[in-house]
Amino acid sequence: MGSWNVTCGITQLPIRAGDRVAVIPLTVHQPDFLARDSLAGSGSTGNDIIAKPFALPVFGEYDDYGGVHLDEGQVGVQYADAVFQHLVKAGRLLVHPNGKPTAVDKVPKDVFSLLTRRALLLSVPNQRKAWLKNLHEMYAATPDDQKATLSHYAAQMEVDPDTLPDGLVFGLGVMYVPEALFLSLANAVGNEEAYGHYDRTEEKLVEFKGNRRGELENMVTLTDEGKKQLAKMDEMLAMPDNSLDDKDKAYIRELVPRSLLRHAQEVSQECTFFPQSVFAALNDIAVHGNAEARALWVNFMLFQSAMIGMRKHWTPQTGAGSSCGLYETHHLYKAANEFVSQSLTRYYAEAAADADE
Repeated sequence: MGSWNVTCGITQLPIRAGDRVAVIPLTVHQPDFLARDSLAGSGSTGNDIIAKPFALPVFGEYDDYGGVHLDEGQVGVQYADAVFQHLVKAGRLLVHPNGKPTAVDKVPKDVFSLLTRRALLLSVPNQRKAWLKNLHEMYAATPDDQKATLSHYAAQMEVDPDTLPDGLVFGLGVMYVPEALFLSLANAVGNEEAYGHYDRTEEKLVEFKGNRRGELENMVTLTDEGKKQLAKMDEMLAMPDNSLDDKDKAYIRELVPRSLLRHAQEVSQECTFFPQSVFAALNDIAVHGNAEARALWVNFMLFQSAMIGMRKHWTPQTGAGSSCGLYETHHLYKAANEFVSQSLTRYYAEAAADADE
């Protein structure tokens, strides 16, 4: 039976059997040919135009056949499962054996194997169709002497919304990064000066003295007041005479802890396609003080910042089934590495010269 390497989503260097990896679950988008940025050729200001994480990372060893031997008992698997459970309940998780997408009624036992083998699909409503219908209605209601103000939507106005499908199908995939590189990039960003944030409730800039890692860890640390509120919640839910059913109690147990880590939730919301993975982590951090969940959330937020800083797009693994490795492509990596090295040397020299002036 053959074997093959996969490649790192940051360096594109081969990942070989037995290598420790961070596996980042991705939702792979369909190109939106009606988006103004795409039409204008202006690209994207974000790094999720191709794909976007749908859950926090999981870790394990690459198995040499396109999959991963996942570490047992890690919290990231539980948090990804929270997303899969949500999708199954909504009828949106599909498998496509023999090219025939079929909705599943329960999360498959080998769901991560299916994920790394690119055998899972995601059904989503076509939001562009609803948006386009609203745009056409707004244009029709606009006085003729003001229609010129909507001229930048000319291409969209030529499309009949009824010709668009009600739903779309996205692929689910993964991005591999060597675990050591994942942690190194997280640590590099974590050592940067804290960003600070604008508190919308207080309407003021909140500064944090320290580095970025310390700032994020502070975000997921309950205050004394927060601990009191959690204790009150537990006391209320334990009362035998309350009128809440199990569903209401479960909702409160999820909502209250997240509300106590409001800023952490806000920071997280743009990082994943679905919130369930992050919500589960924040609840474990708030309620149980789960150190593994805390480290996973902090490191992923830092890694996300590193991706943006390097202008790296989230990209699914490609080329599975190919054993193309360094022995065949070392000259290409050598040329690319020499270019990067020369560019950095020149940059440092210019920076030093500017500092001396």
